[in-house]
Amino acid sequence: MRTVLSLFIRDMKNIFRDPILLVSIFLPICLAILGRIFFPILEQNLFVMYAFNLSKHYDFMMSILLLLTPLLIGMLMGFMILEERDEGIILFMSVTPLKKSGYFIYRFGLPVLISVWISFFVLYITNIVPINIMKQLPVIVLLALEAPLIALCMGVLAGNKVEGLSVSKVLNIMLLAPFAGYFLESKIQLLAGVLPPYWASMAFMKSFEEVGIYFLYLSISVIFHCILFYVLFKWFNQKIEN
Repeated sequence: MRTVLSLFIRDMKNIFRDPILLVSIFLPICLAILGRIFFPILEQNLFVMYAFNLSKHYDFMMSILLLLTPLLIGMLMGFMILEERDEGIILFMSVTPLKKSGYFIYRFGLPVLISVWISFFVLYITNIVPINIMKQLPVIVLLALEAPLIALCMGVLAGNKVEGLSVSKVLNIMLLAPFAGYFLESKIQLLAGVLPPYWASMAFMKSFEEVGIYFLYLSISVIFHCILFYVLFKWFNQKIEN
């Protein structure tokens, strides 16, 4: 417990020392507050000026906001993992009472918990879609899993923090998943299924429609995330030991 507390204190110091890391935490919350203020104004003006009903697209807009949270937190945790790997902290943890397994549970579990908490805050504060906890909680948890997946991708693909910055920029392609699901034709959009957030984002947007389609996307998302996490975690663990 003391080791976990030390890690948490170290994480907080790193976050508050680096403005970029600090922004990663608070940007989704700030966007949610701005959305709460300006979305109704924008909706009214667009309808008056162009007869355009923005509210019909709120589910798509909300899916982007919910995805942005774990992507930013995942990148933040990815940089921390790269730093800890370079400093030998991960190997050091294997000889402490926490052990390497405990370190992994903390390091990958924390971003999921933070993402879920912030995502609920964003969902409630923005207040642009009907809230249905029974349907939206599983989707929010699945989207939160993008955080450890992003962190693992950075850990296996980047050799240091400089390379990690380049990898993180490439991983921003994940934000295209909701766009593909919303704007492309049904058959073509399935190509975006290689992006993990696609299935969870589609499940969120379909949660306002047919229950069957919602559960289909949700089930595929669960299976896909489990496979990806297993493969990436095994790859990352091998990279640490070698």
